[in-house]
Amino acid sequence: MCRPSRWFPGLLPLALILLAALGLKTSEIKHDLTTRAESALAGAGLAQRSVDVHGRDVTLGGAAFSAEGQNKAVATADAVNGVRLVNNGLTLPALEKPYRFGAVRAGDAVTLTGFTPDETTRASIVASAKKIAPNVVDKMTYAQGAPANYAALAAAALAPLGKLKAGAADLVDTSYTITGEAPDAGNYAAANAAARTLPAGMTLAKADIKAPVLSPYVWSATNDGKTVTLEGAVPSEEARAAALAAAKSALPGVSIVDRMTLAAGAPAGFGGAVGAGLSGLSHLVSGKASLVDQALSIIGIGKQGENVDTVGAYLKGALPGGFSVARNEVKVGEQHPYVFEIDRSTDGKVKVSGFAPSEAARAAAFARAKDLGAVSGAAQLAAGLPGGIDFGQSVNAGVNAIARLKWGQMILGEDGLVIHGEGDEDVVKAVRAQLAHLPAGVKLKLEDIKSIVVAAPPPPPPPPPPPPPPPAPAPEAIACQKGLLDRMANNKINFATGSAEIASASQALIDELASVLKSCPAAIVEVSGHTDNVGAADMNKGLSDRRAKAVVAALVKRGVAADHLTGVGYGEERPIASNDSADGRAKNRRIEFSVK
Repeated sequence: MCRPSRWFPGLLPLALILLAALGLKTSEIKHDLTTRAESALAGAGLAQRSVDVHGRDVTLGGAAFSAEGQNKAVATADAVNGVRLVNNGLTLPALEKPYRFGAVRAGDAVTLTGFTPDETTRASIVASAKKIAPNVVDKMTYAQGAPANYAALAAAALAPLGKLKAGAADLVDTSYTITGEAPDAGNYAAANAAARTLPAGMTLAKADIKAPVLSPYVWSATNDGKTVTLEGAVPSEEARAAALAAAKSALPGVSIVDRMTLAAGAPAGFGGAVGAGLSGLSHLVSGKASLVDQALSIIGIGKQGENVDTVGAYLKGALPGGFSVARNEVKVGEQHPYVFEIDRSTDGKVKVSGFAPSEAARAAAFARAKDLGAVSGAAQLAAGLPGGIDFGQSVNAGVNAIARLKWGQMILGEDGLVIHGEGDEDVVKAVRAQLAHLPAGVKLKLEDIKSIVVAAPPPPPPPPPPPPPPPAPAPEAIACQKGLLDRMANNKINFATGSAEIASASQALIDELASVLKSCPAAIVEVSGHTDNVGAADMNKGLSDRRAKAVVAALVKRGVAADHLTGVGYGEERPIASNDSADGRAKNRRIEFSVK
């Protein structure tokens, strides 16, 4: 007989045990599904992900970075064994256009703003920022719409900030702007270079990087005769280009090395002062021009005829207002052979030629030469005398000697003083005694003074018979001479300075003269060359002879018979004007034609 009253009370504990067992099993299932789902989603690229399991249903929370990522996460969770249903609770970042990224550097801190597409890119950008400064403040937010290769674009945007003490970088889609201030010239150049070295697809919209302010502001140019090296600071790339152009113009043919850096702080008129310094170098064989703020210094070896006074006068006129010459150490260049000469003729005329070591020495030498009579000629500035020879003392000794002679010549060279001349016997003895006791610094190389012996005059010779009258020139010779004179009336055959090379501008005149000579083939013509009196007489005569023969060669080349032409150089022997003026000397430098 069944008695429920007896066994029913025992069912209650049994039910409690069953319910407890079922609860434990459900908890185990939930924990298992949660663990496996979270493990599967660990590599799904979700931000702040969460997995909530109810029975065998899974609800995903957090953020995906794209629709593709969202779908991939749902599919991953759905593939977990035991999952019945996946509820998609993932959110997507907003789509941003334009897509912006910004970075601001202040000392050792960099603050990042704008957007980043995912956690991997964020980590890469933060790592790039930490290469610039140790303290990185990350204020970026997730957003869709990033350009391709975004991490590399952001790294390139950050790179110039590493060279600045303060600055800001902005990237709008692929358009880049950088502003800031560099601590020194080297970092200024490096920041500008980095701002212009961008990945493919990234464009520079603006680079406003302030150069460091340099004080004192220093620039220099050094020329060794083969290479000019530009160093120091310039305020802009335009100023750099102007300095290079000025160097090429002032010093053609030399190599140019650019070591200039960019820096702010240049004084007003800086470009003009640089141009003046480079032009000043063009007056030197070698040397250096340097600017410190508004003070220009120049040192070096001057070209022939250039010295501290001529270069200083040029710079004074070339420098912009406010600039001055602080240091001028231009030395005269060396000349070998080194010769200074004073000639005094029997009629009292005095001619000076050669070289003097300084402006003061040249002035003193001319003053002594004027003690002898009216002075003509010139002396150029040059170094070259050995250290043991005193230029001033040697000139004084030479002038003192020839002053007492009928005529005399003093020649000071690298091996000493030479005296030539003639005088009365007692004067010659006195001069020789004087030359035997010369002061220190005077080295007598040669004394060649002759006594004038007065003899009884011989009886006058019978007068010579009168010379026969010269034969009348042939009509053809007269016409030929007139044709040549007509061509030369308003023209002149010019040559390169100091040489027998006919100037290109005179080639047409040579053509015309050849045409005249070929029209009178029987004429015998002397082509004579003439010079002024500047320089040594024997050098002038040789130059005039070479020039005359150069004209003969040019005429023969154009078909004139060579055996009808003779080239002769007379040097300074036949002047047609005074050599005391530039115009007169120009007239004396000429080529003449004489038809016989």
